[in-house]
Amino acid sequence: MATFVTRKRKDGTEAVLAQITFTAGGKRTTESRTHDTMKGAKAWVKKREAEISEDIEAGRIPVTMKVNAVTLGDAIDKYVAESLKEIGKTKAQVLQTIRKEYSISDKRCDPITSIDIISFAQELHDRASISSASTVLIIVPQLEVALAVPSYAASPIL
Repeated sequence: MATFVTRKRKDGTEAVLAQITFTAGGKRTTESRTHDTMKGAKAWVKKREAEISEDIEAGRIPVTMKVNAVTLGDAIDKYVAESLKEIGKTKAQVLQTIRKEYSISDKRCDPITSIDIISFAQELHDRASISSASTVLIIVPQLEVALAVPSYAASPIL
């Protein structure tokens, strides 16, 4: 359920506050976000409600926006940028290929499961440029490295 409230900002411009409320796992949660336009607010509500419904249908408790904004692509970017050890050319290329060419990089990190990783491995195996299963076995651990370290953590990544 969504509620929209138009309000004036300090500078005199109008803003639209979009607020959604949902109940999952016996817990009632409210999320809100301020937008410049009603169109933007409605688009956010539609997208967010779809994410929440997907989680509930899959039997997961929806995660609030503060936590679920981290995608695998974000985690890969942070891992590459903040790694204390220099990343080799092959590892960097593999991670960037995952980031740019595979839809798994657009998924939030928190609901990625072994089933998603197996589907990704199958997608890799079916790729014309990958000739053997051993290549897939080399690439998949690179994905797991990015998943193992939360990209929103304050501690340095090794």
